Amino acid sequence: MTEGDRVWVDFTQDEALVLLEWLSALIEGNELPTPEFQVVGGLEAMLERQVDVVTSPKYEQELADARMRLRAIREPDGDDVAP
Repeated sequence: MTEGDRVWVDFTQDEALVLLEWLSALIEGNELPTPEFQVVGGLEAMLERQVDVVTSPKYEQELADARMRLRAIREPDGDDVAP
C-alpha cells in the first residue's frame, strides 16, 4: 500500500467524541489480536489525540451533550430517539 492509498475521514468534535466512547466500550477487555481490533485500537488512539474534551473533568457531561446535539440533528422534528 502506498501513501496514495490512504483513506481520510472527517468527523465533527461531537461525532468523534461519541465514536471514541463507542470504540472504547467495544474494545474494553478484548485482547484478541485480530486485524479488526488492531484497526479499531488505532482508530481509538487517533480519536483520543483529536477530541478536545478527552481529559476534561466534565467528560461525561460533554459526552451527554454531544449525544443530545447529534440526536437533534438526526431527528430535527423532536421525535424521541432511542438512546
